[in-house]
Amino acid sequence: MPTGQAEDAAALLNRLRSEHAAQEDNALQALLLHECGVLEEKHGEEPSAARDYLAAFNADPQFREPLEALVRILTRRKSIKNLGKLLEALTRASVSPEERARAFWERAAFLQDYEQSLAGAKEALEEAVGASPEDPTPWLELELIAAKDGDLPGRMRAIEARAELATDPTWKAILFIELAELSAKAGDAQRAYDLIDAAAALDGQGRFRSQVTLESIAAREDNPTALARALEGQAQLIEEALEEETRGDASGVPRYARRAEYAADAWLRAAELKRRAGDQEGWVKLLARAAEQLPQSSVIARSRLASLETNGDAKGAAELAKAELERGVAGPGAAALWLRIAEAAMLDNDRDGALGALRSALEADPASIMARALELDLLSDAQDPAALARSLEASGASCPTNEAKARAEIIAAYVWACQAGDSDAAKAALGRAAALGTPAPLLARIARTLASVRGDAAWYEQVTAELVASGAERGEEESLWFELGRSRALRGDSAGAAEAFSQLAAQGGDASAWLGHVLAAYALGAKKLTPGEVVAFRPIAQTIEELAKAETDPDLARGLWVVAALRSVRSGNVDHARARLRELHEASPSDEVVALFLAELERRAGDLTAASTILSACATSTEDIELGAALYLEAALLTWRLGDRQKTIELVEQARGSASKAAAALLAWALRGADPDSLDGRRRALVTAAEAGADPASIAIERFGLEVGQGEAGDRAEALTALETAEAEGSGDITVAAGLARLTWPDAQSDRAAIDRALDRLEDQGDEATAIARAEAYRLARVVDQDPGAAVSRAAAWADAEPKLYAALEWLGAALAAKDREAEVSARRAVGAFLDDEPWSAMDASAALVAMLDQPSTPQPMLAGTSDATRLANLELAMPGCDPRRRAFALKNVSHALGEDAGHDAAALAGWSELAAGNVEAALATFRAAVERRQDDIVSWEGVRAASEALGDHVSTALALAQLGALSRDDTRGAVFWESAGVILLEHTDAHDDAEIAFARAFDRDPSRSIAFDKLFRRVRGRNEDDRLLDIIGRRLDVADDEAEIGKLFWERARVLRKKGDREGALSALENVTMLEPDHVGALALSGEISITMGKFAEAADFLGRLSGIGEAPAQQRLMSGVAAVDIYENKLNAPEKALKVLVGLHEAGLSTPPVRERLARVAAKTGAWSRATAILEQLMQEREKREGRMEAARLAMAIWRDKINEPLKAEGAVVKLLDESPDDGEALDLVLTTSYDAALRQKLLGRAKSVLVQKLSEDPCDADRVERLAKIAQAGQDAALRQATLGCLVSLGRDDDAISTELKRIDGRVATRPQIVLDARAMAEIADPEDHGPIAELFVLMAETVTLALGPTLGSLGVGKKERVDSRGGHPLRVAVAEWMGAVGFEGDFEVYVGGPEPMRVHGVAGEVPSIVIGSGITTPLDAAARSAIARTVFALRRGITSLRTRDEATVASVVIAACNEVDIKVANPGYAVYGEIQRAVHKEISRKIRKSIGEVCQKVVASKQDARAWTHAARRSLDRMAVIAAGDVSIVLSDILNVPRDQLGSVVTENERSRRLLSFVLSPSYLELRKKLGMGVR
Repeated sequence: MPTGQAEDAAALLNRLRSEHAAQEDNALQALLLHECGVLEEKHGEEPSAARDYLAAFNADPQFREPLEALVRILTRRKSIKNLGKLLEALTRASVSPEERARAFWERAAFLQDYEQSLAGAKEALEEAVGASPEDPTPWLELELIAAKDGDLPGRMRAIEARAELATDPTWKAILFIELAELSAKAGDAQRAYDLIDAAAALDGQGRFRSQVTLESIAAREDNPTALARALEGQAQLIEEALEEETRGDASGVPRYARRAEYAADAWLRAAELKRRAGDQEGWVKLLARAAEQLPQSSVIARSRLASLETNGDAKGAAELAKAELERGVAGPGAAALWLRIAEAAMLDNDRDGALGALRSALEADPASIMARALELDLLSDAQDPAALARSLEASGASCPTNEAKARAEIIAAYVWACQAGDSDAAKAALGRAAALGTPAPLLARIARTLASVRGDAAWYEQVTAELVASGAERGEEESLWFELGRSRALRGDSAGAAEAFSQLAAQGGDASAWLGHVLAAYALGAKKLTPGEVVAFRPIAQTIEELAKAETDPDLARGLWVVAALRSVRSGNVDHARARLRELHEASPSDEVVALFLAELERRAGDLTAASTILSACATSTEDIELGAALYLEAALLTWRLGDRQKTIELVEQARGSASKAAAALLAWALRGADPDSLDGRRRALVTAAEAGADPASIAIERFGLEVGQGEAGDRAEALTALETAEAEGSGDITVAAGLARLTWPDAQSDRAAIDRALDRLEDQGDEATAIARAEAYRLARVVDQDPGAAVSRAAAWADAEPKLYAALEWLGAALAAKDREAEVSARRAVGAFLDDEPWSAMDASAALVAMLDQPSTPQPMLAGTSDATRLANLELAMPGCDPRRRAFALKNVSHALGEDAGHDAAALAGWSELAAGNVEAALATFRAAVERRQDDIVSWEGVRAASEALGDHVSTALALAQLGALSRDDTRGAVFWESAGVILLEHTDAHDDAEIAFARAFDRDPSRSIAFDKLFRRVRGRNEDDRLLDIIGRRLDVADDEAEIGKLFWERARVLRKKGDREGALSALENVTMLEPDHVGALALSGEISITMGKFAEAADFLGRLSGIGEAPAQQRLMSGVAAVDIYENKLNAPEKALKVLVGLHEAGLSTPPVRERLARVAAKTGAWSRATAILEQLMQEREKREGRMEAARLAMAIWRDKINEPLKAEGAVVKLLDESPDDGEALDLVLTTSYDAALRQKLLGRAKSVLVQKLSEDPCDADRVERLAKIAQAGQDAALRQATLGCLVSLGRDDDAISTELKRIDGRVATRPQIVLDARAMAEIADPEDHGPIAELFVLMAETVTLALGPTLGSLGVGKKERVDSRGGHPLRVAVAEWMGAVGFEGDFEVYVGGPEPMRVHGVAGEVPSIVIGSGITTPLDAAARSAIARTVFALRRGITSLRTRDEATVASVVIAACNEVDIKVANPGYAVYGEIQRAVHKEISRKIRKSIGEVCQKVVASKQDARAWTHAARRSLDRMAVIAAGDVSIVLSDILNVPRDQLGSVVTENERSRRLLSFVLSPSYLELRKKLGMGVR
């Protein structure tokens, strides 16, 4: 610093100090001291500045600036000794949220960096964020601490708060992403997805990262849907980056990822996920996107092919395959692509295209089985068999084995032969099959089959011979020789055929021999006929005769002779055949075959006499009677032809014995022919015929005709008898003939009964006979019997049997004559059936009218026809009230018979009849036709409506209603129609605009229509047509009479006016609403809102307050209104009492929420309503979400009970809650300690607080406030031992005062100063520091004497000898005191005590065979706490062999360990300790052989464990401290000795010393008091 500036600063500093000395006001003093500190800090005099800052803060604890300056200086100088207290004071002094946040943040940093107290740091940061939640810095620190502490929920909470505070979209997205990852780790995957979506929605550089993170989370969670979405998002962003670099920068796509390969990979993986999920369409689309990025990628192309094929898009797959082929794909890959093209062609029925593609596939890969199979399948349609055969041959070439190749050749041979018709190619294929090793017999058989199918005789003969030559199977040769003979015979090779048949006969079997001979006889010379050629070959008779001669069987030989005769006849040698047959006939006249054959030949030759003789001879010889009779008759017929009637009769007579009937009939026939002109002859023939069994009726009718036909010569009696016989026995035509005879022969008409029977029989014959019979019966009834009734029925029967006009007219005449209306109707209709057009219509109409007059109650059938007469008659027949279907038919068919207008009316009326009949569709069509003719026909429109409604045709119904509404003159009725039309259109159709028009028409005609108004109102309001809405409301108000509706109308008017900005008008309308309905929620809310906008806060608060008190209002509405009213009362009207009233109302109604209760508590406190405030606070302390909030509410309730109401006992609930949340809360504990709460409750709360305090003090033993609370609890519980321990800690932490010192002395006077119990090994281990263990500790026990000799202290170095030794005799008090401690730690042998040494207040131990204790001359009995502490520590050190640790540093101790190991040949290198050489020499000099031998194993353990000797040294010293404080009872005494600092100054150094902190932690632990109890040194 320049000299001049230094002098000026010094002068200013002196002046400020002078002012400070003269100033009495603390605040001004603090300000002046702060200024001094600022000057000093500015000029680098930080120690002085720190003193002045501290003095300033002490002068005015509310003055924060010097405190902050102190923190700044200590932090910069890394002087953390008092930094924690300063920061704590800084937090207490902070007032504003910003100050509190900064103070707690700095305290958190201190706790984390210097005290390694994550819990404390976290608590401080919670205070910071509670004070200023908008500051992101403490949230960041809180996140870091939570991460270190493994507090995942806390970390997530901090990140979420940071994200909400972030304004930069990229940074916000990154925080969301990190939060999502943590949510996923916590198991809340859905929240992670939501956060990722939120990050992706932000316009920043975190978009791409969000998708990458989503991919990672989805993959871990095995969520394919989210994973696919992530990959799609990545691909989309990469594509955007490729299209426009700036967009990639904006979305955060890394540079390395901006490649088409990355985008394609993402699309490809997303597509695969779609495929697995079954989304075929998505699979195809995403693969297409991938292909856009890498159009040359074969991998993508194959995936696309697979997707298209899976979806059945063969055409798309083919197009893609073609594109791939154009890029030069070859080999099997190309074949696969051609297969896809072929498949598409097959699906399009493109056979040629498919074959071309398959052939291309085979060119690319001849071994492609699929291509070959498809080609064969296509070619199997027989369109190109040659191609099929070639394909089969090619398929064989690719087969791996000769057997398979041969099979392919055989199949190809079949196709060549059977389908292609190419025998040569088939033979070639079979030849190749033979070359491949197919057995020759097998190929020969296959060739025979193919040759047979082909009809190739030469080939067939060739392969048959080959089969014979190659060795046919047993039993097969006969058939082969037969086939050869047959084949040769057919082609005219008789010699060859003879040879083959000779071989066949020579095979040795009887059958084959006989067949050979037969074939030689029959087959030689035969050949196959050409088209149009007649049979050129027949077996010659001579060969058959030769065969017959050779035949030994007489019957078979006779048969062959007959066959030979037959062959002779066929060859034209009939005479030769007749000669052979005569010989056979003569040899055996009874042979019917020979006789018949010969007779036939004689007949053909014209020799009927010989034929008759042969037949009669056979008839005489045969034993078959019936056959003989037949032969006689045939012979008789031949003689009849010869004209020999007598011979014929004789032969017939001979046949009568065997076949009497047939012979008799023939005889009768013969007799008729023999004497046809004689009456007697004819009578004889009839008698003979009758005797022969001829039909009696036929004979009788013939006899009748014969007798009547002869006139007078005939026998009339016989004729009548014959007629009666014919009538009795006859049937069919005979009956008809007999009947006609009866009716026409006068001699037979006298018997009326017989006539009637004749008529009946005649009628039974049907058709014309029936008609004749009925006509005659009618004639008899009308003319003979003159019976009108019978005449009507018989005329009707006649007309039925003979439907002719004349019969119908006779029927009509009979009916009219008999006055039979029913018959007249039928007759008229029968007559009408024979008339045309107008006459028929008239007749039919007259019949219907007569029927109606006859039976007026019975419906008559409607008439068919189009004449006016028919139409009008139908109208008469379908009277009103009849079957509506009849009425509809009649009305619809009136047409213009009554004029055009009347016809239209009738047609319209028909619709109603159809509707009544249930034929709704027809009725609708009728009504529609009517309204098309006359648009204003309101009745027909009503019919359309009724029919449409019945059919459920909503559109038609609505249209009809609309027309009815338009046509109605009465407004009320018209409005009803319009309204109904609108309702139907709205509810049942999509024509809502038309429905609105209908409602508008209805409302225009009658504003009182409620439905029309409501629907129209809602539609208009929905479109925000405010002016029209106001008009509708006004018109409705004119007719409304219901108060509730009027109120709603005024409410709607108010809403619209408010929207239009007419606030006064809106308020006026709302006034009407509230006048009609005082508790109208909406009106009150809107009134409040409008009043606020108009600045009428009192009225607004009143409206909103009233609304909050309405029980029927929605709870949320009441709550919002009440809060708004409270805001106005508090902030605008300064009326907290009214605000309190509203809040109380909400609370009592059960509507209060935590924020409302917060408000209620604050307002109650502001208004002095303490009871209400405490009630709400006690509720809030249970329901606030955060622990800090619950504590704050409980603390405030407790303070009000204590300070405002002065009833601390009623604060019990708040105290309990506060201690539940924070069991060691000082303020609550103070109230418990000072208030007479229930003893059990006090015990419970204080006990729990004690446990929590002990636990927390184990983490931070320098927390003086908590130590003080624990001391108070110990005092309240009369726990003197704990009270002594805590008071000692308070002194150590700088909280010493006269009262504490006095109490400590008093308590120490009550402490047992001498140990009572020997400590066991477990107790000794508990006294030792937790880190004081391991092989090094064992080593020092073994080497205690050596270490003492090497390092000291020794009796000589301490300057004592026999003169200073205390005699063991006499019970010297000091020796006794030492003996007690020696015994307590387990020494059993002798020891020596010396008084002296260089330090009067010190105690030293010297290890040896007889250990020695050197006590300073200033120590006397009775021993005080410091003396007890020193002796106990020294005795414990002797027991552990570590007396030298108090005077030697860590390097020296480590050097001892290394030297000991090296002494037993366990080599350990010196890490560089400067003192090692000296130590090594001293150890080597002093170690005895016994000790060297005993430490070998321990040294090995030391090396193996790699224990740190330096760290163990610190732990061993802490063990000595623990023994010392157990003996002293007051830790401040021990710490003062350790730190060499007066007790009243310990507070400034203890917190900075780790050794001190650890000792305080031990003293405040339960084990400390327990160990004192074990020694018997508890407080009496």
